[in-house]
This record gives sequence, C-alpha cells and structure tokens, in this order.
Amino acid sequence: MQSQNKQDIDTMQYVAAKSRDISINMRKIGELAMEVIAYMSRNHDNNNFNAVTHSYVRLSSEFHPEKNDKRAADWLFVLNTLNFGLWTRKGMQEWKVDGFTGYMALCAIIKRTIDNGKPIWDPKFYTTLSIVDMMHIFQGDDDVIIPRISQRLTILHEVGKVLLDHYDGTFANCIKSCEHDAIKLMVTIHDKFQSYHDIVKYGGRSVHLYTKAWTLVTDIWAYFDQEHELWIKIEGIKYSTIFADYRVIQVFNHFNVLVYSKKFLDELEKEGKAFIAFYQ
Repeated sequence: MQSQNKQDIDTMQYVAAKSRDISINMRKIGELAMEVIAYMSRNHDNNNFNAVTHSYVRLSSEFHPEKNDKRAADWLFVLNTLNFGLWTRKGMQEWKVDGFTGYMALCAIIKRTIDNGKPIWDPKFYTTLSIVDMMHIFQGDDDVIIPRISQRLTILHEVGKVLLDHYDGTFANCIKSCEHDAIKLMVTIHDKFQSYHDIVKYGGRSVHLYTKAWTLVTDIWAYFDQEHELWIKIEGIKYSTIFADYRVIQVFNHFNVLVYSKKFLDELEKEGKAFIAFYQ
C-alpha cells in the first residue's frame, strides 16, 4: 500500500510540475472555503439539514439500493460504469430525469428501470440490450435521450462480458476475489474492465488515472459494513489523480480557484466540449 501511495504522489507531483495551462489561485481557495462554511452555517442555523445532506452525501438519496439489497453491488457497478460524460453538448437540450441532471438523473433513471421490472443490474440482461432498448430505458424528460448512448451500450456489453466470463455474472464475486483489500479491488477494476482502464500520456510519461475505479471502491466501502461478506478495508488514503466529479472543476473555475490559459479554453471550444459553457 505504501508503494502504491508513493507512486500516486510521484505521479501527481510530476503532472503538477509539467502543467502549463492550469494553475491554482491560492488566495481564492480561502475565499471558497469561507463560502462553504457560510453555506453550512446558514443551513445549520435554519435547521435546514436536508439541504446539506441531500447535496453532499453521495449515496443518501432514495434512488440508491437499500443496505440489505442483494443487488446492491451490481447496482452500484452499473451506476458507476455509466457515470461519465453526462453533460449535454452546447446548444442542445439538457438531459433530465424528473427534473434532476447529471449523476442524480442517472441514479433516478436506473431506479425507475428497476422499479419497472427490468433487471438493469444483471449482466445477463444488459449484455443483450440493443440501441433501441437503450433509447427506451434512458429516455428522460421531454423525450431527451441520455448523452453518448451508443458508447454507453458498448461499455455495458464489454463489462457485462467480463462479469459473465470471469465472475459468474456478478460484480460481488469480483469484490470477494480481492479479499477485503480496497487497493487490490481498485487495481482489479482498473485492469479488468476496459472502461475503467484510464491511462494517458503526459509529457512523455504514462499517467494512471484510478479515479473512476476508486470512486466505485469507495461506494462499495460505504455500503457494506465489517460484518458483510463484501466489506473492504480502506486506510483513509485517497488514491486518485483527478477530481471524481467534473462539477467540482466547474465550481473551482467559478470561484477562480483553478485558472485556465486562453490556449486551453480555445482548444476546448474548438473541440466542441459542452462543458465550455460553464466557463463563460
């Protein structure tokens, strides 16, 4: 574990040293911290605890599985696997589910699918889905379809095949194979499932981005206590090289904590990335 931690620290130091288009405004960090404290205090004084817990506790909503749900591990796996690129391209109508956007919209649509009797957590089901099936399942408000639906279908087929071929059709067996070791589970997810295999070249060096795998690991850790067979041990160290939620980056940009070069922003706009709208 220590060697993994050292590798992650070395990687982050390397990326930070090589960065040319993004910098941190240290003065603005303090201002953002005060903004967060003021928000928390204001809601505490008004006894408006739901505003804080609903917004900040990732797994507290009614759209997640119950603690004793036998489908929980596979449900969380599908949710995390599909949790990417939920922004809508600039100029297009935003994908919403019951008024929710982004991650919460995804949670809501998966819960709705399960409530409607479709076993979206089961790889035997989702590896047989067609693009027409996907369009029907992931249709949001105003008939708007979830972004990047073809890519999501391909990924579901890929991860489902791995589960069926190597883990007897359930992500629970993948968790068990790692013997309660969170880091082993993170590396296994990263290596075994192509959509979690995030490696990029930066300045001539390979950089492993374990963020997506680690987010799934922390969800599993949060769900299963020490008495459960799927319990995993986390030592309180975060293994990640980027933010887990792209909205964090948007918030940091809004408060000028992260400062981007004009060259970088121009490149994003040229590529037509939808989240450029958040920088304007």
